[in-house]
Amino acid sequence: MTTSKRRWEFKGVSMYHKVQDLREKGFSYQEIAFEVGSTRTTATKHAKMDLFQAKEYFEKGVQRKSEFDDYMDFI
Repeated sequence: MTTSKRRWEFKGVSMYHKVQDLREKGFSYQEIAFEVGSTRTTATKHAKMDLFQAKEYFEKGVQRKSEFDDYMDFI
């Protein structure tokens, strides 16, 4: 596992726990998003996950496709 992947996993797990903590304190999804520096959609998604789902989600990681991916052979 690369250092950057570990960093992102740690960031995700850290954010997950902060979202869970804020939700237990009664914060709205919008307030949570502001506090953790994410979108309301992401805050909602993290708040609705249980620990097992979060573990799977962060181990899998987020794979975004770049517009350059189709042209990597030429670059």
